[in-house]
Amino acid sequence: MLPLHLVELDPSHLEFVRTVFSRLLQDCGGTTAAKTLSALAPRVLVIWDGPIAYHYGFAQHASGYCKFIRLMAGVARSICQKHTGRTDRSAAEEIEKEATPPERGTPLPLAKLLDEWNWVHITNAPSS
Repeated sequence: MLPLHLVELDPSHLEFVRTVFSRLLQDCGGTTAAKTLSALAPRVLVIWDGPIAYHYGFAQHASGYCKFIRLMAGVARSICQKHTGRTDRSAAEEIEKEATPPERGTPLPLAKLLDEWNWVHITNAPSS
């Protein structure tokens, strides 16, 4: 079982993620497995792809994805601490509201905001 938000994730949740990711890899690649998991738990699990995994130094298998998610949870808590002085779900929800364009309506989950940052700065970054 997973928590309701990325900032609430702890190592005990990662065995579940590892198991499901491993099973998904039997039928698809690492990016598709991560997208599937994120679709099932969009407030908790961050999408990755090959360039993002490589950038952070993780292999594209279940253990690598769990390390990535642990890292992203730490980043989410750091963002919350820096901007609100707290690391709880309500702090994350404040940041989500501030960071989401008003015309969108529903705030983007912090996990999705991290995904977007990774995609813009890593996957889609211009090559030098």
